[in-house]
Amino acid sequence: MAYAHVAHDCVVGDQVILSNSVQLAGHVHVGDWAILGGMVPCINSSTSDVTA
Repeated sequence: MAYAHVAHDCVVGDQVILSNSVQLAGHVHVGDWAILGGMVPCINSSTSDVTA
């Protein structure tokens, strides 16, 4: 999990896999069992949850 970043006020569910260079900006919610591949940016202006 090289260079992964989880910023302030993020909620990461159970059994989540974050790959290399995944970036979660503040206030991002990731649902249970989600898999985020390499170099995926999730910014806080998004209103929908990331789910598996």
